[in-house]
Amino acid sequence: MNPEMKEFIYKHYLKKGLELEENPVTDAGIIYALDVYQVSARIRKRVARITAMMMEDEEDQSLNAFSDIEERAIYLFYSTGVRKTDTDLKRSGLLESDIQALLHRGFILRIVRYEPDGKTEKRSEYRMGHRLYQLLELKKVQEEEKSQELVEDWCSALTTVLNAVKEAPDISPEVSAKTSQIVEYRQAFWRFVEMFIVELKHTSGMNDIADSLEMDRLAWTHKKLLLYVEFVIAVAEIVSVKTSFDWKEIGARHYRTIGGSKRFDIHKLSFLEQFEQNLGFPLHVIGLSSQGVITPVYFAGQLSGTGGFQYPQGFLHATTDLTVFSTHFYTTCRVLWIVENRAVVTRMVAEPDFLMRSDSLVLGIDGQLRGGHRKFIADVLTHSNHLEQVVVWCDVDDAGFVISKNVQSLLQSHTALSTKWILPIPSANQREQFQGEAHRWASFEIEMEKRLALGHAGEQEAEMGGMERWMSWLAV
Repeated sequence: MNPEMKEFIYKHYLKKGLELEENPVTDAGIIYALDVYQVSARIRKRVARITAMMMEDEEDQSLNAFSDIEERAIYLFYSTGVRKTDTDLKRSGLLESDIQALLHRGFILRIVRYEPDGKTEKRSEYRMGHRLYQLLELKKVQEEEKSQELVEDWCSALTTVLNAVKEAPDISPEVSAKTSQIVEYRQAFWRFVEMFIVELKHTSGMNDIADSLEMDRLAWTHKKLLLYVEFVIAVAEIVSVKTSFDWKEIGARHYRTIGGSKRFDIHKLSFLEQFEQNLGFPLHVIGLSSQGVITPVYFAGQLSGTGGFQYPQGFLHATTDLTVFSTHFYTTCRVLWIVENRAVVTRMVAEPDFLMRSDSLVLGIDGQLRGGHRKFIADVLTHSNHLEQVVVWCDVDDAGFVISKNVQSLLQSHTALSTKWILPIPSANQREQFQGEAHRWASFEIEMEKRLALGHAGEQEAEMGGMERWMSWLAV
């Protein structure tokens, strides 16, 4: 028997303690019936029989020239872990003659399991054959080679754009003075491109690229990831030549074909969100002028900004991420609240005099910590001279824990501030119990992990409380 075939069967289909017989039964040198024995110091018992192709097909089959039934086998047996019964295969549209043909070609193999007597058939199943396994492995190698060629093309395209930008004349002093923040963000964008080129040069596959871009692999298919990298290149190309551009221009200029302007539309929202995550700011601030996604930023309390922005204490306010990235904010408040849900912001505003009595500024991140929220928080922490403490309050669930961790990373460089993390106790109704709901990061992290492990999730709105509860947290 072919050593590779034997290794394949042992690796994927035989458990520990099972052995193949040495001399398989053949039919015209093509099909073999191979018994499987359970072997120990005391027994040697037949437990199964494998039927499959023995001789290798010498014909060099193209990966793009499969017959209909072979395509069906590839669809059904996408991994060695797939099991199909005879009924399953016939329900999929395969005839008995098709099944026999796939057995002869090595695309599938049949395993019969026996009862303890070693003779009575217990059940039978079909699994991926060695020939199909070889073809899929070859396909994987070819895809990796193709991916490497793609990576080299991406590096070349980005390097060409980056070199052109470096050789371009500097912005005049007059324009630079008026658009200093835009220039700063554009420089940050080109630093991202430079780092991305380095990551691409050292990548060993698409998973590495996804990791370098901090993507959730489960949410990003191979095809979507490829298109996103094209999107990054397309944005770099247009930012290198234009200071203001439309969404449709990104694809149109990159592909220069009919329909090119719509190529990125299907993933518009996720691409813009991912790019904002990679850059730390939205594309609006470096020139995307229309059809982008402008994120509202909700807050309550006193806030000022360079350029004459003034938001008075005691009211609910809203601005946009574009405004946040166009100015620097600061507050005269002593307390900054960072809460996950907008409902908490409106509830605190509705509580008579709470904002003024507690001298609080409350930021609602509306379920997701975006670039605008990060910039808002960084501004307030950096430029507010009266700020004394920060209170972070999120839902008790996986998403809330992720947000809390992200906020904690933003606060690490501001150790002079007192920081509290809120975990409400459902039965709490007294001041002493309320104070036990405010944690330092270490105890908060332990308690949050414990609650999530026990399935004790909860939303902020369920334990909203009122002024007494909130003031108790501040007094700890």
